[in-house]
Amino acid sequence: MNTTGSERARSFAYRLALVFIFTVPWEAAIHVGAIGRLSKALGLVAGVAWLVSVLARGKVRRPDALHLAYLAFLLWNGLTFFWSLDPTASLGGFLRATQILGMLLIIWDLVDSSEAIEAALQAYVLGAYVSVASIVASFITETVEKFPAHQRFQALGFEVDGIAFIVAAAAPAAWYLAVRPSSRRRSPLIVMMDVAYFPIASFALVLTGTRGAVLASIPTVVFVLWSLRQIQGAKRIVAPAVLVLAVVLVASFSPEGMLDRIGSIRHELTGSGVATGNYGEGNIGGRSATWSESLAAFVERPFAGVGIDAHREATPLGKEAHNLYLSVLAETGVVGFLLFSWVIWTVFARIRRLTGWKRRYWFAQLLLLAIGAMSLSLEDSKSVWIILSLALASAAATDEASAIVTPREREPISVAASRSPGGDSSAP
Repeated sequence: MNTTGSERARSFAYRLALVFIFTVPWEAAIHVGAIGRLSKALGLVAGVAWLVSVLARGKVRRPDALHLAYLAFLLWNGLTFFWSLDPTASLGGFLRATQILGMLLIIWDLVDSSEAIEAALQAYVLGAYVSVASIVASFITETVEKFPAHQRFQALGFEVDGIAFIVAAAAPAAWYLAVRPSSRRRSPLIVMMDVAYFPIASFALVLTGTRGAVLASIPTVVFVLWSLRQIQGAKRIVAPAVLVLAVVLVASFSPEGMLDRIGSIRHELTGSGVATGNYGEGNIGGRSATWSESLAAFVERPFAGVGIDAHREATPLGKEAHNLYLSVLAETGVVGFLLFSWVIWTVFARIRRLTGWKRRYWFAQLLLLAIGAMSLSLEDSKSVWIILSLALASAAATDEASAIVTPREREPISVAASRSPGGDSSAP
């Protein structure tokens, strides 16, 4: 295929990847036949398009340390099948983890510039808007008689904690895109939507009554407050006004029951303070019993674990761990936990070299994920791995722009050469 044809194939695959990222925050809303969620179907299409583009170009971007670390973690996950307490579940977990590795490679290869990273973040924020709008619409359409005893609001087929995490995860990205200095001209409508996301998402988050997502949003708040001292021009007026609007929305329209539930965070975590309303049992929303069972499962099989995705079978309550770290520890043992830690470290090691806005944003974004993972089992969450992929891509793009990346890291792998005996592994 000629150069123009290969560029078109890559451009098509890149656009499909953006559409895929856009659907992830509301993926549970639509199912496509036997395939499952819409995002899975789009991911498969994007994967095929990417493979075609790789063959057309004859090269692929050289994998980073993240991909090698995740491959090692994936292989260990596969080995746990042989001693798993639930081999069927472990096989399913291994297949999902394999799909995540494919997603990591696709994003790494296609999203390789600052403009592409910004577009991918924007796609995720716009997708999160669908979830936010669904939560708010659910609240508005409730009858007036129900208002005094509002239940927690969820939307689009997600569990309430899951949708709250997605809403929270997009907030630092929306704020970063809205207020950071930019040399590129952006659509006024998109900028307005990014600015508006923070107050609307804050309101939607309270409607879910999800304490874990509220705690995970602390790094977002710190990042927002830091940014107020950095912004210039009209943004110095708009940004504080947006924060005031967020407070007004939450204080004026949030159901009292949801505010009580969120207000019980201190009592839930420490057992101290005063419980608010009907909340604040002091058992972390019932998770303390599950976590105790996770630790017991780990103690029983500390080295190899009970098998990937076999946590339900290994614990009397039959629940997932509701904690990413305990889930990985119980299911894959010390070996798997160390490999998983290596995966996460590869990303943090990259972004710590960033400076200014990028450094502050990505640390806030990743700390949000780290805190959110304390109350959710997120090891196969597409949102988590997309964000980690974009963090890595952002650091790599900055390295290349600063010319501090090694030549080997910049060179793609020649597909044609890798297929021929004795061929050079780098691009011609």
